[in-house]
Amino acid sequence: MYFDEAPKSRLEDLYDFERQVEQLRAAIRRRNRMIVILGLRRTGKTSLLQSCLNAERIPYLLLDGRVFAGRPVITYEELLRHFETSLNRALGDSLPRKFLNALKGLRGVEISVGQLRASLRWAPRAEAGSELRSL
Repeated sequence: MYFDEAPKSRLEDLYDFERQVEQLRAAIRRRNRMIVILGLRRTGKTSLLQSCLNAERIPYLLLDGRVFAGRPVITYEELLRHFETSLNRALGDSLPRKFLNALKGLRGVEISVGQLRASLRWAPRAEAGSELRSL
């Protein structure tokens, strides 16, 4: 559906993005270490990203930074809670068990396999950075 406001997740639903799709898919296949998608608000950046990742069958975790828009400071706890919420949303969608098993080995991460739910804990500031960075 072309005129739905929600981000698209299938290449078939994108309109007039052929060149951008090919460039992004080529960068993904080359395994570029960093890919930056630039554009004005509401021009299809998220749709382009999600559609290409789905087409390439790459599991992903989408963190929407807009939840922190207009905030001068974000606490570590808030960032971790947002990460946890996004992770739990993705567990039901596209993240494979291999990803869950990798998470189990990290400090501060608890996985309840029966429910497919992750729980993240935060530690005092000195320890906290190493947990998130290792993830």
